[in-house]
Amino acid sequence: MVKSKWQMVDQDPAKTFGSLTCELMLNSSTKLLNISTFELRLLNFFNSYCIPLISFGVNMRADRTWRNQVPKLFLQSDLVRQSIFLFSSINLWPLCDFERLIDTDTDHSVRQDVERMDSVFDYKLLTESLSLEAPEQDPSNNLFLKTSKYFMNTLKHTGHILDRTTTGIQPDIDELTASELLVSGILIFSFLGIHPHRLVPLVSFNNEVETDFLSIVRGVRNTIKASYKALATSDYFGILPLIDSSIESNPITRSLRYQLSEYYDDEVKTSITSDNFATLQSSIASLELHMSKTIFLNYPVPLFAWILLVPDELHDLIRAKHFFALRMLYVFACLCCLTKFQLYDSKNIWSDYIFWFKDYNFQSLNGRWNCEFDENLYRVIFERKFRIPNNTFHLLSKFDPNSFFEQKGSI
Repeated sequence: MVKSKWQMVDQDPAKTFGSLTCELMLNSSTKLLNISTFELRLLNFFNSYCIPLISFGVNMRADRTWRNQVPKLFLQSDLVRQSIFLFSSINLWPLCDFERLIDTDTDHSVRQDVERMDSVFDYKLLTESLSLEAPEQDPSNNLFLKTSKYFMNTLKHTGHILDRTTTGIQPDIDELTASELLVSGILIFSFLGIHPHRLVPLVSFNNEVETDFLSIVRGVRNTIKASYKALATSDYFGILPLIDSSIESNPITRSLRYQLSEYYDDEVKTSITSDNFATLQSSIASLELHMSKTIFLNYPVPLFAWILLVPDELHDLIRAKHFFALRMLYVFACLCCLTKFQLYDSKNIWSDYIFWFKDYNFQSLNGRWNCEFDENLYRVIFERKFRIPNNTFHLLSKFDPNSFFEQKGSI
């Protein structure tokens, strides 16, 4: 059973001082917490809805850490507050017709449409949560604008902490600061990964565009790395999915290894160096490890974490448009779509990159795919619209796009 695997990992008691802190917070007045009524609702929404999105109801160690330890940080850290408000805000978007939400300030007919929306929440609760009761009095009373405000505040507070702690050669990061950066880093990473309006592209090849998702995850990774020593003995270490599991091959990584060997051996088409080969080889091994953890635990977060841990050399190869490195990112983006690391199925940075990679193939190869594997992976996601259901992520152990169509959609 999946549950027993997690029980083997962690046997902490469910009731701790942290859980009492959380309960007191959620029942406190806005004046006591120095937050608005809307933000108190966001905090409740985070506790009841967003934490299960992070733990998937499987990783109870992470679930307990978010519920029992993070509330203490919330009381101490403006950065953690803004990060939680940010992640809660964006996860409210699917509970309304967000494409029309921006217009609700002036269009009452749209407001009536929202009232009729078939949602898991009734309209009264939804509008209270979104603070849309009196938009004519406050034009900024809009979920999109509030989400943007929390994003800018999160970046501002992160910058202040980094400026304060990284002035020397060796960053001087204490446990509190390390915990702040870890919690906010995970929430920023998740926010950008699921954002439907592509605040940043997955990767930018335009020198004038300095920020993309790859550069941000590199910064998050380096921050966590610098904080690792302070975190190792802290109560917040349980947030990280650092779970040992055996490494098992799967059809995706087997295909990538075989294709890399072919790519390396084909000296006519490529001048790949041994260093580049080693980078690509280690990146495939890392993907296999993270997929193994996801399969073993039936939990997708270890897979998502792959992009946080790949070496800088792979980032450099991707930016240089090294074709196999681009393919590695393509496969990862497809896996993110398969496992639903997104807010909306049709609008996300993963699909954007997949479409770009398809066009790049066609431009480079006269309107065709480089290999059947890439084409079939694309077809599985966008023609068959196959997604791996929650609680069945172990199916990745058998998922093979090349045999998918022969098996009539089963894996």
